[in-house]
Amino acid sequence: LTLIFGLFCLEPFYGILFEKVFNANPEIRELSKGALAILVLWPAFIAWRRFFQGFLINIKKEKYVALASTLRLIVTAIILSLGVFFKISGIWVASLSLIGAVFTEAVVVTYYAFKKTNVRIFEEMPEDRDEKFPNTMPGIWKYYLPLAMTMIVLWGGRALMIPIISKSFDPTIALACWTVALGFIMPIANAT
Repeated sequence: LTLIFGLFCLEPFYGILFEKVFNANPEIRELSKGALAILVLWPAFIAWRRFFQGFLINIKKEKYVALASTLRLIVTAIILSLGVFFKISGIWVASLSLIGAVFTEAVVVTYYAFKKTNVRIFEEMPEDRDEKFPNTMPGIWKYYLPLAMTMIVLWGGRALMIPIISKSFDPTIALACWTVALGFIMPIANAT
C-alpha cells in the first residue's frame, strides 16, 4: 500500500489523479502534492502500529494500547498548536500532525511490546494467546491482507466521492464542506 501511495506522488500519476480525477485547480494541486508526500508512509506506519497493538491486545496488555492512543492525541494537539503559533500552512500542519502522531503511536506501542512485557515477540508467546496471531512474515501478510483490503475499500469509496463532488455546482465549497463533515464523522465512525 505504501508503494502504491508513493506512486501517486510521482508524475504522471499525480497529475492524472489530481487534475483529471479530482478536478483540482492548480493551487490545490500544488499544495496537495506536498501533503501527499508527507503522508506517503501513512500505510506503513498504520500497519506497524496495528501489528503491535494486536500483539499487546493478544497478550492482554490493552492498557498500553490506550496509553499510546492518548499520546497520539497529545502529539496531534501539540503539532497543530505549533503550526498555528508559527503560522504554517494548514495543509502542511494537518499532514505533519497526522503522520507525526501515528508515527509516535507506532513507536510507543512497539516500545511497550518489547520493553514492558515479559514476552519476546515471535520467540515466546503466552500459552493463552490466540493461535491465529502470526509469528512469521508470510503469516503477517496473511493476517494483514484482509485488514488492508478492508481499508482500501473503505477509503477508496470515500476517495471516489471527491471526483464526483469536484464536478458539482460549487466544487470549492462542496469539497470544503465534505472535508468538515468527514472530519466530524470520522471520530464517531472509528469509535464504533
